[in-house]
Amino acid sequence: MPVLSIPVLTVVYEATLNNFPGAVYIAMAGIFFAVGTVLSYVHYLLSRPGVRYGNLSEEEDNENIADEDNEEDAIFAVGRDQSEEGEGADAT
Repeated sequence: MPVLSIPVLTVVYEATLNNFPGAVYIAMAGIFFAVGTVLSYVHYLLSRPGVRYGNLSEEEDNENIADEDNEEDAIFAVGRDQSEEGEGADAT
């Protein structure tokens, strides 16, 4: 990127040297602001809840969903086992 920005900023500096030498810093701030805005928007797009990125095919997506369902079933099964043990201990 410096290959493009150095000549542009040099032209801005030379054109405004007599009137306002600080214009080059304002130009740099504008460039940084534009880049920051684009990066913030991309971050927003990638971090939206409910949107998943990274799967290459529908088949992989279905496998991942099935794995998540199996994990949830296992968690609920452990919870049921513990509650059944607790009920048995209260009865005696």
